[in-house]
Amino acid sequence: MDKKTINPANRERIAINTKKPSPSRHPPAAIHKFVNRKNLFILVVVFLAGMLYFNVLAPGMAYFRAERMLAGKDYEGTLEGFAKLGNYRDSKNRMLEVHYTAGVTALNAGDIGEATDRFIRAGSYQDAPTRMQDYYYEQAEAALLRGDYESAVRGFTALGNYKDAPVKILEVYYVKGRAAFDAGDYKVAVSEFTQLGDYKDAQIKILEAYYLNSRRFIVYRDFSFAITVSKLGT
Repeated sequence: MDKKTINPANRERIAINTKKPSPSRHPPAAIHKFVNRKNLFILVVVFLAGMLYFNVLAPGMAYFRAERMLAGKDYEGTLEGFAKLGNYRDSKNRMLEVHYTAGVTALNAGDIGEATDRFIRAGSYQDAPTRMQDYYYEQAEAALLRGDYESAVRGFTALGNYKDAPVKILEVYYVKGRAAFDAGDYKVAVSEFTQLGDYKDAQIKILEAYYLNSRRFIVYRDFSFAITVSKLGT
């Protein structure tokens, strides 16, 4: 058909139908590249969120739960909680704190065996190494104050050179000797003061005991025994 014989309206319609489509603004390769970048960004965000949770949030919540259990005196649960945290914050030191706190609780309850074991496990935490020695020292002093001299001597002797335990042993004998002296039991008083050497005025008390004992026998007209006793003090 000759172009000249084509109706103008048909010519426009043919031109539209035969017109080549315009190329897309976003070719397939660009779209795929954009999608890949988007997915990569999402993966990075998810990874960082996971790292944040497992390394910060989850341990933090576990640490808080362990502290709550410690406040509630659930010592075994607290130890388990801090143990699972490994090197997170001060978890290892908090485990020592748990043993120390449990030791104090046991000591206050009179459970000496449990207290001793806990303080040993507490290692060098605060005064854990000497806490039981302090306890035995206090017990020995209490025995001395109530006049239980045998228990006091045993207690201070068991402490060896801890603090002034050796001096306290001398103090026990001195107090015991003074008690006997004040009660007029000069024989016992001399026996106790003799163990003290130069401690305080022990030697003077021995002479006084001999003197007072000799006067007692003079009152009862036992002159020969009084002279013998008096000579012992010279």
